Amino acid sequence: MNRKLIRGIYIAAAIIAPLRAADAPLSGDTYVTSAYPSMNFGPSANLSVGGGSRTLIRFDLSTLPAGTLGSDIRKATLSLWVNRVGVAGSIEIAPVNYSVWQENAATYNNFSDSGGAPITVQVTDAGRWILVDITAIVQGWQTSPETNNGLIISGAASSPATIFLDSKENTATSHPARLDITLAGPAGPKGDPGPLGEPGPRGSDGAPGSAGAVGPAGPAGSIGPVGSTGPVGPAGPVGPVGPIGPAGSTGPVGPAGPIGPAGSTGPVGPAGSTGPVGPAGSTGPVGPIGPAGSTGPVGSTGPAGPAGPTGSSGATGPAGAPGQAGVPGPAGTPGPSTLTFLLCAGPCAVNETSNWKWSAARPVAITGCLIDAVTYPSGGAASVDVLKGGATSIFASAPLVLADGSSSRSTQSAMSSAANLSPGDYLIAKVLTTGSTVAGQFVNVVCTAAY
Repeated sequence: MNRKLIRGIYIAAAIIAPLRAADAPLSGDTYVTSAYPSMNFGPSANLSVGGGSRTLIRFDLSTLPAGTLGSDIRKATLSLWVNRVGVAGSIEIAPVNYSVWQENAATYNNFSDSGGAPITVQVTDAGRWILVDITAIVQGWQTSPETNNGLIISGAASSPATIFLDSKENTATSHPARLDITLAGPAGPKGDPGPLGEPGPRGSDGAPGSAGAVGPAGPAGSIGPVGSTGPVGPAGPVGPVGPIGPAGSTGPVGPAGPIGPAGSTGPVGPAGSTGPVGPAGSTGPVGPIGPAGSTGPVGSTGPAGPAGPTGSSGATGPAGAPGQAGVPGPAGTPGPSTLTFLLCAGPCAVNETSNWKWSAARPVAITGCLIDAVTYPSGGAASVDVLKGGATSIFASAPLVLADGSSSRSTQSAMSSAANLSPGDYLIAKVLTTGSTVAGQFVNVVCTAAY
């Protein structure tokens, strides 16, 4: 090694003040959150930062050597382990101004300190340490120990992060916050020389140097022997064509060549003049019979011949068209003016019915009804009604009521508007119960009708 360089190292070592490492133990960590304002999270394994949560940490500086001044602290580095990132962004680290807090008592409700001037740190990834230089803050704590109320860690005002840090109670990853301190102090005794290290790897080749100057020409050498003949060179280019010589004498005629193929047929020549008529030929055979000619006109009627025998009767011809309607006949006798409903003829049950619907002779109204009925003793009281369409009574007053074990005949002439009939209407005579059972010997209903 160059002696000047060795001398410079010794001089620098003598000038630079010796340094010592120390660390301050973590004495308290917790967090407070607006989500649970009255809850304490001192025993929590994680410390929440951002999203309404702030983390509190405090270090014990009493372990530093006695007599350590604030100015003796050359560097203080805060190490925080990020075990989870909810939202990437920035956090702020600031000293607690005045609040004295306890790890197992601090809550959002009883801690309102906003902290001093913050240090902003960007956080993007989980599973790594964040290293923050807080030298000035720790120097102030050492100078005035009563101001050491710890640090507040919160989401930054701009682009706040939401993260989770390891606490000292976390036994899964066991990365609590650390404070590493570098102190100035006297040099320790000189240590024994260390063992000789292994040779380092071969360095890379340096860049080539520049070309040197050309030296002077040497003396001329003796003439060497003649070399062997070299190979034949390539043929030169073809020269230009010379001028045409004079024409030679005519040679003998050669043999005739083969006959060429026949040429195509030429166009037809003009027609010749008509020749004389030849002699008549012999008569040819008779041709086939031609088609029959059309029928000629009918000739005049000849005289009548004698009468022939009578032929058999021909088939009956189609019926002729109907003749005109005849004069209406006299009016027929009026049809019956009563409608009879035979409901039942022993025994009669409850709701037994009989209906009537006209066909050719259609009445326009019912003018009255005769109801004839007999019930068995102990069969129960009942009533009889006539209903239009099976639903509406044609009587203006109440229907006939039959007592138990009695015979009744009643004429109902007070009719309701339902007694007026229209095409398609029908009537039903029906036994109605007014007791528990009905057992009738017979029930008949006869009504008079107007046409």
